[in-house]
Amino acid sequence: DLPPEVANNLRIQLMHCKLMIIDEASMVGSTTLSRIDTRLRQILGVDKSFGGISVILLGDFQQLPPVKDSLIFTTPKHSMLRMDLSSLWNEFFIYELTEVMRQKNDLKFVHALNNFARGEMNDDDIRLIKTREVKEIE
Repeated sequence: DLPPEVANNLRIQLMHCKLMIIDEASMVGSTTLSRIDTRLRQILGVDKSFGGISVILLGDFQQLPPVKDSLIFTTPKHSMLRMDLSSLWNEFFIYELTEVMRQKNDLKFVHALNNFARGEMNDDDIRLIKTREVKEIE
């Protein structure tokens, strides 16, 4: 638990906070998510998920996983956190963005990137990726 004066200072800083945005969610582990929830409940004195603050998680789960933690949607390794997280992840609504915007005019590159993400690159994909190699940085 936090010392009372620390909790009070944080409560004052967060009292108008209605929304928390967590980017790079693939790197946030299940234990970390549960600890954020527990700490916000403690600081705000509200026994609701994340102390009643709405949380938006953003990220691509095909990117880097958490370090020394389980994936965010799995059960935490620490037994005290297991029951908390089983319902915590289920409170999120998932919206998957499927339309490529940044490379929408380069479908070969999009295809190569998707193959790379799935670990299914072929020789054509590798050749295409190598054309993007930066040999020297000025």
